[in-house]
Amino acid sequence: YAEFALSRPTTSTRGPGSNICTTFMNSIRSSDDRLMVLCQEEVKQITVLGMRQQIASLEEGGQWLEALALALDHFESTIVSQEDRRRDQISKNEQSESMLSDPSLLSEDEVWMAELLMRYLKLAIENAPESSSPQFSFSTNKFSDTINFAHSHFEMLSGVCFEYCIVTRRLDL
Repeated sequence: YAEFALSRPTTSTRGPGSNICTTFMNSIRSSDDRLMVLCQEEVKQITVLGMRQQIASLEEGGQWLEALALALDHFESTIVSQEDRRRDQISKNEQSESMLSDPSLLSEDEVWMAELLMRYLKLAIENAPESSSPQFSFSTNKFSDTINFAHSHFEMLSGVCFEYCIVTRRLDL
């Protein structure tokens, strides 16, 4: 039994300051991986997604930087803790050297995250803007200060890749 004030308070004719609020009993239900909330005018649905599903949804929507950021959050909260457990068994230096030389020691999540970065890179390089050269203006006798979008694009792209590789400790990428 749940009771929530899901509607806005309505003013009554009793005077200022006296608000009446409508409540609904049993206004929340769950079914499979969905949560349904009964609102005043409609039923809202909330779907629970796993981390990979959330990232894939962002990727499909073209929100690559958000997808990569969420993958890094997942890495820091999940994979790093798994590495802490492995570190008890293998010394840190031996582990980092063996991971670089033997990709079979990578977890499924680490391989998936590398593939996500590679898909982003491929798409970003394929859709890179054309390089432009500064134009000379004869009226002002100066070169114009046009922004080189290709330079900016690859500068941003390299920054994203460096950060991603450093945080995930995948310098082999």
